[in-house]
Amino acid sequence: CGGRPVELLRQAVDSIRTQTLGAFTVILVKHDDVDLTSIVGDLSGRIESFVEVEALGGHRAETLIAGLGMIETEFFAILDDDDFWLSDHIESLFSAAATADPAFDVVYSGTVAVARTPTEVGIDLYWNRNIFTFGLEQHLSRVVDVTKAFMSNCFVARTALLPPDLDSLSGLETAEDSLLVAILVRNKRPVFSYKATAFFRRGYDGASDWQTHASRSRDLDALRLRT
Repeated sequence: CGGRPVELLRQAVDSIRTQTLGAFTVILVKHDDVDLTSIVGDLSGRIESFVEVEALGGHRAETLIAGLGMIETEFFAILDDDDFWLSDHIESLFSAAATADPAFDVVYSGTVAVARTPTEVGIDLYWNRNIFTFGLEQHLSRVVDVTKAFMSNCFVARTALLPPDLDSLSGLETAEDSLLVAILVRNKRPVFSYKATAFFRRGYDGASDWQTHASRSRDLDALRLRT
């Protein structure tokens, strides 16, 4: 967080606060100097504590690594400051995992894109909230077949799956979340909840430029090689 209005971050945090299951430590990684007093002072709902981490000037991989390095809980999830969850996101993930594989590594949901420009979903019918990802293809042949089914905010994973050397995630300025997913799911197929409970915004002011970033082509090549 740090590049968007604090009020937007508050919406993301409130979507954690109102979860129907769980107790949360919220790790706020700041890539810019921002006063979060109004947010960290509210320990209500499901939030037990806040941790503020400074990664001033850090790019996407550097801020991700800084946050992952502060995790002390058995499970973790990621939520960008312009994303949010439905209130049953975490409960539906753990419910699906309990049914399919109690010893799961990763469990994930479908995602919904909240677009600034609506999509025509029927004749003269436009809607700005549409399913973006929803599960894996049945026959997987490449790692990208897995990572393209994940947005960074849709999964819960066991912290023990993180590499002992988090700096191994560095070197990418984009696609760092896909590299992380590839590492997390390397042992077994992730469990799918068959719900779309994770939301992200597209096309709004302050949006990341990862798709047009100068290093994007190089990062994709590195991702393919490293996974």
